[in-house]
Order: sequence, then structure tokens, then C-alpha cells
Amino acid sequence: MDDRDFLQDVINYNQVLSQRNALLKYFAANRTFDQNNLEIYNDLLAQLGVKIFEKRKKFVQKFSLIFEQRYKQILGSESGWEQEKISLVFRSQLEKHDMNELFAKSLDG
Repeated sequence: MDDRDFLQDVINYNQVLSQRNALLKYFAANRTFDQNNLEIYNDLLAQLGVKIFEKRKKFVQKFSLIFEQRYKQILGSESGWEQEKISLVFRSQLEKHDMNELFAKSLDG
């Protein structure tokens, strides 16, 4: 996936999320609920969300190496901080949970 594909996925994700949120507001305002309709949006968000998550995760892994190198250059060998370790970590609930599972939890609580 190149950067243009990533950007398009983020744009699409935000559009679907906005539509899903409007649907949830409609449900609340009209005291109704349609699980099948909601699942369509959840499935689209899950597909896009996983792609976005994977791209971000790969970016942070690559960027982390560059960050560590630059950090060591900034400190310099004379600083006495050669043993200091620094790292960047990308954390997401998608590492431990399926996105549809997260949607279900958000509706419960």
C-alpha cells in the first residue's frame, strides 16, 4: 500500500465512521435499533481500520530505527548517555482485539 492508498483509506474510514455515527444518533433519537444495518458499517470500518492499523504499525517500526539513530547522534559519544535506550511504540487495541469485538464492547458500555 502506498501513501496515496493509505490516505484514501483514511478518508474512506472517516466518511464511513461519520455515517455510522449518524446512524447511531438516528437510533437514539428514534428509540430504534437495526443490528443488520449497523453491521454493514462495522464491517466496512473493520476492513479499512485493519489496513490503516497495519500501515501505521509498519511506519512506526521503520521510523523507530531512524529515531533511535538520530537520538544517539544528538547525544554524542561524549555525553555519558551511551547506555541510555529510547524507543517508539505504536499501541492499539487492534493488537489484542478484533475491531468488530471492539464495536460490540462500545455498544454494551
